[in-house]
Amino acid sequence: MSLYNYSSEKTAEIYVLHTLNATCISNVATEFRDKRLQKALTYIREHCRENITLQTLADLVNMSVEGIKKLIIRGCNKSFKTIQFEYRIAIAMEMLANTDELISNIAYDCGYNCTTSFGKNFREYCGMTAGEFRKMVDRYNREHYWSRNVSWEKYDFDM
Repeated sequence: MSLYNYSSEKTAEIYVLHTLNATCISNVATEFRDKRLQKALTYIREHCRENITLQTLADLVNMSVEGIKKLIIRGCNKSFKTIQFEYRIAIAMEMLANTDELISNIAYDCGYNCTTSFGKNFREYCGMTAGEFRKMVDRYNREHYWSRNVSWEKYDFDM
């Protein structure tokens, strides 16, 4: 299920791509004309941290389990579990980038019952561990802080 395999040197690229991926994932429900698919994807996004079943989605949109499964695959080219997985990892990446929360707490907050499976899935998806991702984002933020936040014009270097 590996979607990205980045080397740790590509600090900026992975963070930017993560942000774009999270935006695309969050907007995916609005791109479909089928109201049942929109409703199902919105539910997955809003409840991705919970243990959602295809039966829950089928009941939500008044379809059979097989019908909702086919609708999601036809509309998204991904399985229900893959979509839920991507939402969970996107939330984890956002939390890793913007909080100092323990990785184990982030795993539980994203709907994982086991930090081992979270770590395995995160590495499979990103090509690095959650700790490596956090360090990479921190390093990127430190390296680019001055270029974003300091106006060199106000400093007089002529002595």
